[in-house]
Amino acid sequence: DNLFLHKSWKMGFAEQRTLIQQLAQLVKKAHQHGVYHKDFHAGNFLVRDNGLSLMDLHQVKMKRKGLSLNERINNLVQLNLFFYQRLRAPARFRFFKEYCREVKGIENNTAKYVRLIETKTRKTSLRLYLRREKRCLRANNDFMVFHHGPYRGYLRQDAALEKEIPGLINNLKNLKVVKESKKSTLFLATAPSCLGLENIYIKRYRCPGMLGFLKGVMRPSRAIKAWEMAHAALVRNFNTALPLAAIEVRY
Repeated sequence: DNLFLHKSWKMGFAEQRTLIQQLAQLVKKAHQHGVYHKDFHAGNFLVRDNGLSLMDLHQVKMKRKGLSLNERINNLVQLNLFFYQRLRAPARFRFFKEYCREVKGIENNTAKYVRLIETKTRKTSLRLYLRREKRCLRANNDFMVFHHGPYRGYLRQDAALEKEIPGLINNLKNLKVVKESKKSTLFLATAPSCLGLENIYIKRYRCPGMLGFLKGVMRPSRAIKAWEMAHAALVRNFNTALPLAAIEVRY
């Protein structure tokens, strides 16, 4: 047997335009004054009524003569990584156009540098996706490795289900069946959370027949594969049911 548990889950145009313009001006001013932030993403900017402020200053390195073109591009790629899946191309271009305004050597070649930054961003994002999607297969701040008797698997740290998992597995026959087929059954259950009891769905996979048994022994289980693919989708900002745990039996 193997199981896959998961849970099902705006700023106006004028306001967004103003914020993008303020951010571009702040980033340009920082670069012109030699401020090189080594962890340059939108989470390190504080939005206030009177504008934006740069945060996490222990990551800053001061350059006496201002940033070189390569350092500017590297910083902008870092920032664009955050915006790549959150802002449409016109909004990102608006940022770069404002940033390049009155910058010697760049202003007359805005389109060229935008294409360069977008290309570097795509390549970097692909590398990050491949690295991030594997985090769900090891213990870290977000995930834990589960081991209880014959059961092995992975859990989300924030789900806090390690104590409930054995009971859920042993109580499957008493849960409500939502959907059933020859190879799987989908159950509806409840689990405690900081908001009280929440509905979760548990999908139990079966490997019918000798061929199915051999595939289950020789290959990663369907639950673990679903767990991996769900997180691969999430790190790419695709909407999917939130995966809480993936458990398989290994005797």
